[in-house]
Amino acid sequence: AETASVLFVDPTSTNEAPDGSESSPYPSLAAAFAAADHGGTVKLLNNLEMTASVTIENKVTLDLNGKTISVAINPTTEVGMQDASTTTTPATSSAFVVTGNGYFTVKNGKIIGKSGFNNRAIEGSGTCTIALEGLTVSGFSASEHGGGLKVASMDNETYYGQGTVTISKCDFNHNSSGENG
Repeated sequence: AETASVLFVDPTSTNEAPDGSESSPYPSLAAAFAAADHGGTVKLLNNLEMTASVTIENKVTLDLNGKTISVAINPTTEVGMQDASTTTTPATSSAFVVTGNGYFTVKNGKIIGKSGFNNRAIEGSGTCTIALEGLTVSGFSASEHGGGLKVASMDNETYYGQGTVTISKCDFNHNSSGENG
């Protein structure tokens, strides 16, 4: 049987042609996830700061390896009809977005929301599966729908799937949401 690959991430890496090996790690999570095989693992070698969301559409594990991800994403803006009575509302940005049949496991570390950002740690939709193991999720402040974790199966009253979440030996603390938990 073929063993799924392990790709390494180190934000301090200056390698101009990283291959994801431990000696030549990717400098970002986005690059590692883009290269990850179905069923593969992305493993951190150092703490890092996320400034952009990562979308997961296949089966992948993120092994934080005892490290911390600090999330500081500048949210996009939801724009309504352009007239004098419409205001723009900043949307909540999620560090990890699991869509469709994505299967995302996160384990062995911390995901921390940085103060002053409208972010959440993980968002799932459709028939996604999210497994959290030995994880701390802390400090997220979302203006809408779940500071630490959001898994939705409805959008504008239309049913489009059912996500599954498994949580084992995790600590969710100091997360908040302006509405709907």
